[in-house]
Amino acid sequence: MRAPSFQFASLLLAGFLCGCAPSQSSRPALSESPAIIIRQYPDYPMPGRDSDFPGGLVVALWRDGRMIRPTRPDAVGKSYVEGFVSVAQREEFFTFLSTSAALRVPEGGGVPVDSASESIIVRRDGKMSRWARALPDTQSAWREVELRLAGLPLQESRSMEWDAVRSASWYE
Repeated sequence: MRAPSFQFASLLLAGFLCGCAPSQSSRPALSESPAIIIRQYPDYPMPGRDSDFPGGLVVALWRDGRMIRPTRPDAVGKSYVEGFVSVAQREEFFTFLSTSAALRVPEGGGVPVDSASESIIVRRDGKMSRWARALPDTQSAWREVELRLAGLPLQESRSMEWDAVRSASWYE
């Protein structure tokens, strides 16, 4: 009588453990910190007009290729998608980033209080670096980084709720 119970429990445990094996298709652990995160802070709307730059996540990319970004450029703070960037494209992006002029810009950066801005955090070689830039910005090296991130195709993508992004521990 004991043998069937033990076998059933063993099979159940084995099935559970197989289901827990990490794979590229598993969802991002939202508590881990992304390698690069760009967050947008809103401008102050004019009377009778909405903000041109709402607040929210612009992009988060992890070293393993997991990415979260808005569904469209104008969906910051509204509608998000998560997925994976292929190994080749991820490596190409991180190679580009390591030689980008953006990383040579002095850290920090000031922005006027009443204008929209972005906060950029890059984690590499065990340290974290931060930059800020005022919006709109079409000329800086960070603009190229942002455009390249937005252009990376996502595999296995699915929609993600803004509340899940906003409540993640890495989203400051």
